[in-house]
Amino acid sequence: MIKYFSVENYKGFEKKIELDLSKIHDYKFHSEAIKNGLNNKTLLFGKNGSGKSNLGKAIMDISRHLTSNLKNTETGIFKNLNRLNSNVYFDYIFKFGNDEVEYKYIKDNPMILVYEELFINGKQVLMCDFQKKNNLLNLEGAEDLDTDRFDYSISFVLYVYSRSGFIKDGPFDKFFDFVNRMLFFRSLKENEFEGFQSRGKNFADILIEHGEKESLKGLEDFLKKEGITYKLGIARDVPTNMNIITVKYGSTMVPLHSIWSTGTSSLVLFYCWLLDLKKTSFLYLDEFDAFYHYELSEHIFRQVAEDPSYQCIITTHNCALMSNKLTRPDCCFIIRDNEVVKNLTECTDREIREGHNLENLYKNGAFCE
Repeated sequence: MIKYFSVENYKGFEKKIELDLSKIHDYKFHSEAIKNGLNNKTLLFGKNGSGKSNLGKAIMDISRHLTSNLKNTETGIFKNLNRLNSNVYFDYIFKFGNDEVEYKYIKDNPMILVYEELFINGKQVLMCDFQKKNNLLNLEGAEDLDTDRFDYSISFVLYVYSRSGFIKDGPFDKFFDFVNRMLFFRSLKENEFEGFQSRGKNFADILIEHGEKESLKGLEDFLKKEGITYKLGIARDVPTNMNIITVKYGSTMVPLHSIWSTGTSSLVLFYCWLLDLKKTSFLYLDEFDAFYHYELSEHIFRQVAEDPSYQCIITTHNCALMSNKLTRPDCCFIIRDNEVVKNLTECTDREIREGHNLENLYKNGAFCE
């Protein structure tokens, strides 16, 4: 699980911005939101332009050089415009049971590493300076690895992992397994995601993969709960030679994508990902409720919150979700001005109890830095 993350000089984050998921308080409600002493389900609130999406992209940067998973083409700036001559600094701390793995690295651009180092339980086990072309390796199981052959064109951490035999379930192995199963997605555009898979799959193929009959029935029931009643099927689209989801109108079946609304397409996208989420380790679900009614937003959030198998950060600007009925104050974070990320308990000196209305407190300015 991710315990701590910081990034500096990335996109809108000129200064270091930190996310600490270990600041847990002694609330007696919604204990399911906490796992291994860390936030397992986190709601992140912020105004437009506050940095919610960029924080998710920064967290997912690790998958760019440590995995072969799908990567969005990096568009726009990578470095902060005020510090184009400086590098970008990343720092992650992961917790696996009683073990902690800290991974720090520096980049000049999305794919060019300048420096990286890895610590296991406070001990530095790997270091690489790509500019000076020197490295250090003090990792159990990799003693015989010839690091003189390393050509500094890829991550040294990845090089060591891919060429050494490690005891399964050790912290280094768990670290790579976790990173390989991290996922970022949002539905502001159709199926915009990064990580977790090496290639994209269309909706129909995902349903087929999970059992066509059962998955179609599950999708029908999922949509019906939201007031959308469809009789669905799967057919082969002749022009594209791809599987597509169809919906019955009278005696004919038409492509679902030809008649759905933006909200319905977002729901179908979420359902298809829901089938695979148990395989993920970490989910950054960005602007998930941009097209949803507030009641639907609550329903979708509960779907995610009730599954303990993966860690999740959900971003929103819908403060109606800021409720003790759904979550708890130390699992609700506010991001401000691309500089500050704190949970609600840290943002006030007053004692917050289960009966408090968090939304009203937020609107009345109770949560300040």
